[in-house]
Amino acid sequence: MSSNLLAQDNSVLLIIDVQSKLLGAMSPEQRQAVTCYSAILAEAANLLNIPVLVTEQYPKGLGTTDSVITAKLPQTAETFTKTSFSCCQAIGFKQALSSGQRQQIILTGMEAHICVLQTALDLHQQGYQISVVAEPYVLAIQNINFMPCNAYNTKA
Repeated sequence: MSSNLLAQDNSVLLIIDVQSKLLGAMSPEQRQAVTCYSAILAEAANLLNIPVLVTEQYPKGLGTTDSVITAKLPQTAETFTKTSFSCCQAIGFKQALSSGQRQQIILTGMEAHICVLQTALDLHQQGYQISVVAEPYVLAIQNINFMPCNAYNTKA
């Protein structure tokens, strides 16, 4: 089996900063697309028993994770508050990620040009295999291409 293939027992889904005020700055079409693909991934992870981690950038000011997504999250999903770009700086995040001993991280979310990118770089540096769901990441993918990173979309 290719090491680039995602394995159910070795994957974690990370949903980054899909929050109400950030979504409010998008067009209705973009907002629907982001919440739809994030909810699809959350539901798939739930059905496949893939752990889900969620981050919220300064939720006091930017709101919490969109309810369309939270409705699809498994009960075991963990949410981390952060004030830095990389999720790796959130209190308890690295410990939660390493406790499952899974090496494949599926990234999706908002602020691809900074939060997703910084998280991907940090996780790659820590030895994780990074896969980014492609729809919102066209420009960020160009920056991530220099490292071993797999890109997917929700229609695959």
